[in-house]
Amino acid sequence: MNIAETKTCGAGPASVWEVVGDVESVATWIPALESRHLDGDVRYVTFAYSGGEATERIEGVRRQLPLLEAVLAKGASDLARYVTGTVIPVDGGASAVTLGTFATDVVAAAEEFRAGAGA
Repeated sequence: MNIAETKTCGAGPASVWEVVGDVESVATWIPALESRHLDGDVRYVTFAYSGGEATERIEGVRRQLPLLEAVLAKGASDLARYVTGTVIPVDGGASAVTLGTFATDVVAAAEEFRAGAGA
């Protein structure tokens, strides 16, 4: 499943990037998440509406304007979420922010990510 959405916000790219580029603080800017905390490379989130919880390991994050890429492995499953984001300047000092995610094989995603990072 692939999900992507683009929104325009009134702040400039540098200000937007400070928020969107900080994957660790995701609960502060996604209304569906009530809280989060990190334990090493494992992120625990609590959903605002259901109170349900999710655990995911952050395999890697690459931040290079205007692109953000992250590989998030959910629990002990063989699936990962590959998250991408772009922040592009638009008219009037605003920014177009696109965030997307799709599920993929965690091993293949981690290997591809590391190869792209030069690891």
